[in-house]
Amino acid sequence: MQHERHLEYWVSQPVDVYLVIRQTDEVSGGGSIRWMNLTRYLKTRKDKPSRQIIFDGVKPDMEAVWKVRDEFFPPKRAKAGRVQAVCA
Repeated sequence: MQHERHLEYWVSQPVDVYLVIRQTDEVSGGGSIRWMNLTRYLKTRKDKPSRQIIFDGVKPDMEAVWKVRDEFFPPKRAKAGRVQAVCA
């Protein structure tokens, strides 16, 4: 990363910033997409002065999306004796 101000800008946003990378395999032509929470990475990394980002993304499949959703909207737990309807 060339400019420190970009990192500061991303960390100061009111919502998390995600880094998304799309790659195409030159041999097969197949592609893949991976993402990572850049805000969390920048806030928790040990080497704060460094402007280098080590990309450790995951495939944005349904499980990954649900995990992010559950961080912001934790699933409600049903109380004993009550049935809870779940809408998807």
